[in-house]
Amino acid sequence: MADIFVSYASEDRARVAPLVAVFKQRGWSVWWDRELAIGPSFDEKIEAALQAARCVVVVWSRHSTGKRWVRAEATDGLERDVLVPLLIDDVRPPLVFRSSQSAQLIGWPEHAGEIDAVISAVSRLISGSMIDVVPEPPVEQTLNSVAVLPFVNLGADPDQEYFADGITEDLIDRLGKHTSLRVIARTSCFYFKNRAEDVRSIGRRLGVSHIVEGSVRRIGNRIRVTAQLVRSRDGGREWSERFDREIDDVFAIQDEISSEVTRQLTHRLVHELPAYRPQRQAYDLFLKGQAWLRRVSFQGSTRSREFFHQALEIDPGYAEAHVAMAKAYMNERLFSYAHTREALKLAADHVDRALALNSDLGPALLQRAVVVAQQDCNIQSAIDQLRLVQKQMSSRYEVLDAAATIFDYAGRPDLVEAIAKEIVQIDPVGITGYLLLQVAQMSQGKLEDAKLAIESLLAIEPKHDLTLANMADLLARQGKIAEALDVIDRHGLHAHGQACFVYAAARRPRAIEEMVSSLRRRSGLRVFLTHAYALLGNVDGVLESLSEAIENRDPSLSHFTGKGIYHNCVNVLGERLEQIYSGKPVQSLLGQIGFDREAIDALII
Repeated sequence: MADIFVSYASEDRARVAPLVAVFKQRGWSVWWDRELAIGPSFDEKIEAALQAARCVVVVWSRHSTGKRWVRAEATDGLERDVLVPLLIDDVRPPLVFRSSQSAQLIGWPEHAGEIDAVISAVSRLISGSMIDVVPEPPVEQTLNSVAVLPFVNLGADPDQEYFADGITEDLIDRLGKHTSLRVIARTSCFYFKNRAEDVRSIGRRLGVSHIVEGSVRRIGNRIRVTAQLVRSRDGGREWSERFDREIDDVFAIQDEISSEVTRQLTHRLVHELPAYRPQRQAYDLFLKGQAWLRRVSFQGSTRSREFFHQALEIDPGYAEAHVAMAKAYMNERLFSYAHTREALKLAADHVDRALALNSDLGPALLQRAVVVAQQDCNIQSAIDQLRLVQKQMSSRYEVLDAAATIFDYAGRPDLVEAIAKEIVQIDPVGITGYLLLQVAQMSQGKLEDAKLAIESLLAIEPKHDLTLANMADLLARQGKIAEALDVIDRHGLHAHGQACFVYAAARRPRAIEEMVSSLRRRSGLRVFLTHAYALLGNVDGVLESLSEAIENRDPSLSHFTGKGIYHNCVNVLGERLEQIYSGKPVQSLLGQIGFDREAIDALII
């Protein structure tokens, strides 16, 4: 039987066909044939395919929401916890299914929407629960360590899920302000959302002594929040409380929970410092924007900005909303290489506005440090600002993430590696730490260590394209050319920049030339175009594309600072790229923005 059962309305068959093609390109088998001959075995065949499928994809549209069989098939997927719902029209799913977040593919197939999120969800189900493959325990359990699990939305409206998530994220941030606590990062906490796993097991996996869990019920202008602090050792409850308040008291509730949890864990009375209280409607919009931003996609970032913009129209003094806008623009730079410099300027503008409202706002100061490194190319100033701001930040994770970016620009993979290892400790089932480890260790020639980091991430996200591409690159560096090419072919990674390095190791200049033609037609991606020219030994092409990358402030310019990740790779002429990148023409170009070897070596870290 098939891996995936696709439930849809027959009127949408032409729109569903491209979706099925995407699944099949990934090597998954799909059951979606609604043209079976009607007869005694019709229902039996559908039932058998549905029950055998490891994943049920339901396509909600203006046609399917009213179809009895689509609802029945979606119910089966929901009950077996294998449902992946998506929207191809701007409609609301039937009420019973609204508690399941639907991926937005409105306008499909003309607009791809959140197809990456769909592929990721399907991949997790087909490869088996990620919980089963995460090493247990990933970190040693320590005292005064805590994870805040996503608060459950008990309200009648499933669309209020973002509000419960926002309260959870705020609590993580507030607890993170106390240096006496080790607080697990949001990514790993939200990993366990909607998973029926015992708190003792979660505590072991996250390496924490305590778990905070709770629920939120919002009715009109009233809110009820319950919270409890549980020992992960034995599941015993150490503290619990219920808060029935007006919705405007949500910040006071968060303060009380944070203070009490901290007191219980440290035996010290903690008073929360007064903070800016945004207008209620602005805060609500801010939480909606944060929910979109957490999706870590181009569409998620652009959609989040709409809510942040509305929040700022209502409450112009909301500095945190400006910081969130800056983060959204910085995310867009990673997912859309077109107009990267414009996005960087807009991010810098929102950072400046946030600091004009609150000059001591830690997240804004941290974002400014990152912007200074990427927009102004002033790495020393970014390092200095990072050193000053880290004590003002409540989130250790955010400090480490920014530090990794800045030290990557500073050409210090050794420091990035140390930072990545700490990120893994506080975000053990997130992908960021392992992704940083891969690049840092490959840059230092630690191929076996990098292989372990790659395997750890693939255990969490088996179809993570960038990591699979890094695996192919690593295999090529180890001389395992046939295996590297197999990874590229099997996972359809031919358009990834790393494929160029595999083709160079395999002595396939024609394949690199084809990639050059493809990259020249695309806006952005000039750093990888530079690498492609270098792999062909075309220095003129290197200088032309590198100039464009510098002009656009390409997010990957750090490849050329210090001894970058690809400097040891060999081109089709047998030259190490280090010979080209250390040459006077390239160093002269990099010197225009302070990225030349002499300037990097002079940094004070």
